[in-house]
Amino acid sequence: MRGKWLCAALCLSAGPVAAQRPITSNGFTIDNHRGPVMGPSRSVGLGGAYAALVDGVDGVVFNPAGFAARSVGDLGWFSPDATLSLNFPQRNWDNAGGAGRDFADFSVVQFGLGLRFGQLGVGWLGTGQTFLLAARSGLERPMSVSFQIHRLGAAYQFARGEITVGVAARIGTLSMGWSADANGIVAARFLEYAGASPEFGVLWRPADRPFRVGVAWRPEVEAAASTPLVGAGPVREPA
Repeated sequence: MRGKWLCAALCLSAGPVAAQRPITSNGFTIDNHRGPVMGPSRSVGLGGAYAALVDGVDGVVFNPAGFAARSVGDLGWFSPDATLSLNFPQRNWDNAGGAGRDFADFSVVQFGLGLRFGQLGVGWLGTGQTFLLAARSGLERPMSVSFQIHRLGAAYQFARGEITVGVAARIGTLSMGWSADANGIVAARFLEYAGASPEFGVLWRPADRPFRVGVAWRPEVEAAASTPLVGAGPVREPA
């Protein structure tokens, strides 16, 4: 997922620190590429056009109605649902088959649990991503960057399951710290952000029609620094 994070430009500057102009205000933006697209195989294959196809907790990234949406064969009144995805540490940051110039030890883990009680569904889905910014000119040692996004929500089915409405809280965190060595062990965190925003979604699956319609709305997450650098502004993750 591609995100824009407003944070300390000093940390991710492309050249030597001495060559950069001093930061005197919060009027700057860093466009941070977060690596390969991660998610269920169907959603990746469809390029993220998945809001109308959710039928479980793994789809709530695209539509929170997935907390209550069921597959065709899921007929029991009580139905648990769980998902686990792992991307083991690697250097193939941009999925191009080789190591990136500036990034190392890219890894992602996603875990979710849902419980469905008849027409009601509740659940949680968490995604964590970490990577290292390699030590180079301008960075005295490797820097560890960690993102976490948690979704806690509920959904309910109407009209015999043809219409599902869902709502969730999206909680995002960003932390950065100097690594003690090239292995990525964090010696000290110098910047941490956290924030939250709501999400809403609707799924329409007419029983006698060969189509589905899904709509999701999510405002950006704006977070405040809990351990700010001098001059660090708010962080925003776009919808």
